[in-house]
Amino acid sequence: MPKVATINHNWPRQLTQFITAHGPFPEYLKRFGLHSNGSCVCEEIGSLIHYATECYVTASHLLTKTTLATTPSWYKFIVSYAGSIRKIVNLMDFLREREEDLKVQD
Repeated sequence: MPKVATINHNWPRQLTQFITAHGPFPEYLKRFGLHSNGSCVCEEIGSLIHYATECYVTASHLLTKTTLATTPSWYKFIVSYAGSIRKIVNLMDFLREREEDLKVQD
């Protein structure tokens, strides 16, 4: 059973949104009725993993996709490096600034 650490990491808001997948992602927004379509403009599912690892729209912010993507080990690995954290913050800022451009309009 995994242990819960009580260390305060003082992570940026963007990193918390990334880890929880609670952000400007069409798939997430559709789940709560905040958008009628859960797709990206490239016609893939507009999920966190899509934007972080494969979407051409976010190409300059992509993280390396591994077979472990979306597993706790992958998240632990990427948040343990300052370079990855900066990349995640930049990705989340990019997505927030261009949220309307990234959603398929009905």
